Amino acid sequence: MTAKRGFSWALLFIAGLSTTLPAQTVEQPVATATEAVLDTSHGLLWRIESAGGTSSHLFGTIHVAEPAVLQLPSPVRAVFDAADLLVVEVVLEPGDYLKIARRMKLTGGQTLPGLIGESLYSRVLHAAHSRDISQPLRRLRPWAVATLLVTPRSISAMVLDQQLERDAVMMGKPVMALESVDEQLAVFENMSIDDQVDLLHEAVLATLEFEVYYGELLVAYLNRDLARLVHLSRLHLAQRTRLKQTLQVRLVDQRNQRMIERLSPILRQGGAFIAVGALHLPGEAGLLQRLNDQGYRVVREY
Repeated sequence: MTAKRGFSWALLFIAGLSTTLPAQTVEQPVATATEAVLDTSHGLLWRIESAGGTSSHLFGTIHVAEPAVLQLPSPVRAVFDAADLLVVEVVLEPGDYLKIARRMKLTGGQTLPGLIGESLYSRVLHAAHSRDISQPLRRLRPWAVATLLVTPRSISAMVLDQQLERDAVMMGKPVMALESVDEQLAVFENMSIDDQVDLLHEAVLATLEFEVYYGELLVAYLNRDLARLVHLSRLHLAQRTRLKQTLQVRLVDQRNQRMIERLSPILRQGGAFIAVGALHLPGEAGLLQRLNDQGYRVVREY
């Protein structure tokens, strides 16, 4: 398993989650900018209309390689094919893989057991064995090991976001990123050592029921049930209140604000297909409500 795969899944596992389920293609206006609160409990594809008359689409993804996820449903595929531009969370260049792998490693002679203690390190090794992780862990940072422990086994294949990027390039569509690799790495790198160790504790515990949780996530996603995804995230994200709050702020809230700021010129131009993790969409601090508050007309299409 590559460092990039583990890192990419970890961001989604907490902060972002295409479906093949058949559905009616009748548009369902959820709210307009005159309404205070949007119903964002259900739906993965949303049309965003600007005051200037341009429109784009916002699509919630899940960063996995499951066949049921990779086969886009016809309403989503039609919108994607018609778009002029693809916008994703991050675009990884060949040189980024080495950068990520390098920054996952401890420096200055530090070791993982030296940071977290032999007792927790023994539990980490046991959890890694149960997840079929053969990558050496001794010189990796706590947050990096945590990401590997919560990476689905199927992640070795191309995930949904990467498939969209590949398809866009093959169709001659430009691809833009809302975040840089450095910004996504900083989400973890700027966590205190104590928070990183707590995150690793949580990841070890998560391996005990990971397949069950992963299955629940997929079912909720394929049902386009954003409310259920939020519930599962809050239930399994972390047990420690302080860590849960830290992750919510770092992985969702702060990144949502950054995405909103960078989406503004894109939405004014229109014609974009914007694909980000599904958990960035719902809630009071989610992208949909924020766009509604800024005067955009937000309409659920699928």
